[in-house]
Amino acid sequence: MKTLSLYIDRWYIAAAVCYDNIPRRIDLPNREDRIWLYFYEDINNDRVIYGKSYQKHYLDKELHYYGDIFSKVVKEDETFKRFGKDVSLKEIFKASDILEHLTRDFNENEKIDTYISFSVDVSYAAQKVFLDILEENNFVIKESVARISHLAVELSNKKGLLNNSNCILVITACNENLRYVVYKQSNNVFVRQGNEGLLRGYGTDLRGRALLEQIVWQINNSTKFLRKEEEEEEINRLSQNLERWLLQLDNTKFGRPVIYNDITFSRAPHNKQNATILKNVIEERTKTIVNDVVDNIVQYVKELDIVFSDISHIIFIGDSFKNSMFKEELLQRYPVTPNNIVAFGNKDIPEIVGIYSQMDLSQFDSLRKNIENLSYEQLEQIKIAEEDRKAREAALKKQEEIDLANAAMREDERKFNAAIVDAESYEKKGDYSSMIDLLNIALTLKPDDKEVKKMLDEANRKLSEIKVKNEQYNKTIRMAQDALNSQRWQDAYSKSEAALELRPDSSEAKRILTESQRKIKLTESLKEFLLRADTFIGQKLYKEALEELNKAKHADSNNKEIEERISKIQNIQKKHKEELGLLEQELNKAEKEDNFDIAIEICNKLIDKDIQNPRKWNEHIVYLKERRNKYLKDIELFESLKIKINEASFNEHWEELIELCNKALSIKSDDSIKRYLEKAQDKFKLIQDQKNFESLVSNVKTFIADRQWPEAKEIIKVLQEKYPDRSDIIRNLRKQIFDAEEAWEDKLSGKKHISSPMPNNTEEYGKPPVKIDRPSKDSSFDDFFGTDNPKGNNLDQNKGKETPSKTSRQKKESSGDDFFGSDSPKGNSFGQNKGKSVPSNTNSQKKESSGDSFFDSDSSKLERSKQKQHTKPSAKDDFFNS
Repeated sequence: MKTLSLYIDRWYIAAAVCYDNIPRRIDLPNREDRIWLYFYEDINNDRVIYGKSYQKHYLDKELHYYGDIFSKVVKEDETFKRFGKDVSLKEIFKASDILEHLTRDFNENEKIDTYISFSVDVSYAAQKVFLDILEENNFVIKESVARISHLAVELSNKKGLLNNSNCILVITACNENLRYVVYKQSNNVFVRQGNEGLLRGYGTDLRGRALLEQIVWQINNSTKFLRKEEEEEEINRLSQNLERWLLQLDNTKFGRPVIYNDITFSRAPHNKQNATILKNVIEERTKTIVNDVVDNIVQYVKELDIVFSDISHIIFIGDSFKNSMFKEELLQRYPVTPNNIVAFGNKDIPEIVGIYSQMDLSQFDSLRKNIENLSYEQLEQIKIAEEDRKAREAALKKQEEIDLANAAMREDERKFNAAIVDAESYEKKGDYSSMIDLLNIALTLKPDDKEVKKMLDEANRKLSEIKVKNEQYNKTIRMAQDALNSQRWQDAYSKSEAALELRPDSSEAKRILTESQRKIKLTESLKEFLLRADTFIGQKLYKEALEELNKAKHADSNNKEIEERISKIQNIQKKHKEELGLLEQELNKAEKEDNFDIAIEICNKLIDKDIQNPRKWNEHIVYLKERRNKYLKDIELFESLKIKINEASFNEHWEELIELCNKALSIKSDDSIKRYLEKAQDKFKLIQDQKNFESLVSNVKTFIADRQWPEAKEIIKVLQEKYPDRSDIIRNLRKQIFDAEEAWEDKLSGKKHISSPMPNNTEEYGKPPVKIDRPSKDSSFDDFFGTDNPKGNNLDQNKGKETPSKTSRQKKESSGDDFFGSDSPKGNSFGQNKGKSVPSNTNSQKKESSGDSFFDSDSSKLERSKQKQHTKPSAKDDFFNS
């Protein structure tokens, strides 16, 4: 025998075909394990599809998605779209091919024996509607009143799992709600002990329930999207993600936070939120929920007056009892062994329903009758409630219509009053056309109002008068506009005045009047500007003329005569500027060439030409005259300096010559004077070097006389560095230092000193040295230098002097060393000729050789210079004369 077993839940239908009491689950086209009652209304293809995949869209309240179908089929006005038409929602089972899929294992038109168990969440009225639908489609309902908990007890007993049973606690979690009930066997029949207990929202895995509660609480705590009563609905909506979220939680190490992203609430579907969950928090929350659920079950059993020891077996129905924590907590409360616990999963539900065929169905007769009555009552109540709802809606609609009518009347009254007020306002403004429009609006609202009609007649009369006046005004204002456009300013002025008399508030007439007045004044000003410009042009004051013409241009920017005059003046100015530029170039050239007379003549021309700046050129003439006078004086001084330069050069006064040359060159650049300057500088430097050399030699002699040998040697080093070309003199000095040091040491040791031969006197170099007696300090070492003071032996000592007798100088000259005085290579000892007279030599007045070509040449030059100074020839220089 082949029968059909159905379990009808709020969200799905679990179906199986029983062959000789052996159930086999129906294979569905969408390969799901049950018929999920979530529907999609595909209006594009005119079809309705069912499946679990549409759950999310329904829970998100999207259009064309249906769910919770049994709460809606009981209402006559609930529909869905089919081929563009509204169809009663009862037809959705057939339209979605659910009925066809239930019968695919049966023959066509075969009467199908059907056993059904409804979830308590499906109302009796909905059960009646669905049973009627099945019966209309060849389903023969054998039984439908037994609850799944009762059938599970019968199946457990049939399988021999309830041996020695007393009270059996059945806990069912086939959807989001948790139900529990106690059965007790009496006369081979299991009797339910009281109504089922219910915990809404706890039919899912309790650990998942803890996770959902924590996520909803955490997000709502910060966003405040949900009210307290809406939280349960949101938990149920989010349960579609529970399997994925629990997997993510299980894969996270203990102690680490789990972050759930992109969570939305139905109230804010586009506002994505994140939740951070700790695994230990969920574990603690799960433990608390388990304790609360078990406490509710224990309290329920206690209220049935059943002691805890009477519970002999526990039956679980559903997939939500995999959490061992729940079972362990129950076993702690009731003395039930693990062998007395029976668990049925969701896949076993068709098998549970299939036990119907093995039961005595007569036990359900009274229950069947009661449920049938209750279903009719519920349907009637629903019908009455729907009628009441419709009546209330009709009454509300009628009241809304009355309210709308009253509101319309009040609105008409408001509009009427507003039109009258606005009409009176336009009357004050003189806008009778707008006043008439508003009065007509008022008459449409109150057609019989005599006062409004009177106001309308008066407005029409005044409007006619205004039209006549407006025609005159329009004609006059057009004439004023034409006159203004034609630049007939006086006509525009008079016509605009006439227009203002007709309409004093006319902005256009006021504009034309103001503009014509301004133009009249500008015309008068233009005449004055042009007259003054002509006057300035006659005076050749072109800058002032341009200023007046620019003023005239502002007065009349389109006047071509003004533009022509400006262009003409600008051309004259350009030509005049070019002439002035040429004269200034000639002036600059004349000044550079020191042609001051020509420059003054050009300035006089500039005074005549540049009438704007006569003072400038007069001042420049004064400046040029001053320069001319200075130039003439400089020329005179320059010629005088040239004569002096000749004299200084001839007399070899080099320092004076340098000063004169610099002074002459400051007046005028001259190549010949520059050559004199270079020559004088060279000569002066030569003399200065000689003086410096003689000064250093004198210092050496002084240090030798003072027996300061180190200081003398230091100066010798300086002389060697600066004057390497005078090595003979420096060598002689070094020899004298050596002799003086040796003599002094001999004196201190009591030895006699033998002077070294003088290498620069070849005549007496071969004579033997003469022993020197040193009777005293004064007559020994000091006489080493002779009677002459070496300090007085420089070239400047006797400069410009003529001595009557040169005995001392001549005696020393005969020694062969004119520079060092008494030192002689002839063997004369220190102080040898002291006090003795030497016969004068016929050549004693001649300057003898000093042994150094430098001094010989310079001394001869100095001598010749002295002679020239005595003769003082006239200063003539062929260089200048040339």
